[in-house]
Amino acid sequence: MSEMLKNLGRESQNSESRASVEDQLKVYELCKTHLGGHWSDVSADQLDIKRVTGGIVNKSYCCSLPQSAQTGHDKCHYFTAEDDLNPRCVALLAKKMAKMHSLDVPITKDSHQFLMKNYWNMFAAPVFESYKKGHIYEEIQRHKLQTFMEMDLCDEMSWAMEVSVGLGGPVVFTHNDLMRRNILVRNTCHTNADDL
Repeated sequence: MSEMLKNLGRESQNSESRASVEDQLKVYELCKTHLGGHWSDVSADQLDIKRVTGGIVNKSYCCSLPQSAQTGHDKCHYFTAEDDLNPRCVALLAKKMAKMHSLDVPITKDSHQFLMKNYWNMFAAPVFESYKKGHIYEEIQRHKLQTFMEMDLCDEMSWAMEVSVGLGGPVVFTHNDLMRRNILVRNTCHTNADDL
């Protein structure tokens, strides 16, 4: 163990983007526990763990297996409209999302109102501006979208933000970018949870 800590410490001094020894060990344990498979077969000092800088989140990491790790490549494809019609694939996707949402991810949960307001302030101002006199406004006028012409979308968005912050609902881990090209389906999609 002490040799592993020395190796981790030495490597973490080589680059500003490297995680601290303490964080590397925590991230290693998380990978081993939640990802399993090849992630459990390597030691902490074999993983390449780097901090991802920038943005609002200050503790994001990019974790890579060593090049020497033997990983298999399964024949797979992006989730397609055809997969939408496959009840087994849809059920697997729903189960995966439910599992992701129920994970007890080590993220701070007491500052979620602050984070929501931060996201809101980052994205709302440009949308409001576009709605009032920019591209969104032009599209509404061009297509004569009567409902949007009669209502104040800015008020609706503000109301939705107030309600979501005021509900005090649970903070969950989610994918926020769920789209077809981010989902891989094994070509032999059955009911095995590993097929998606």
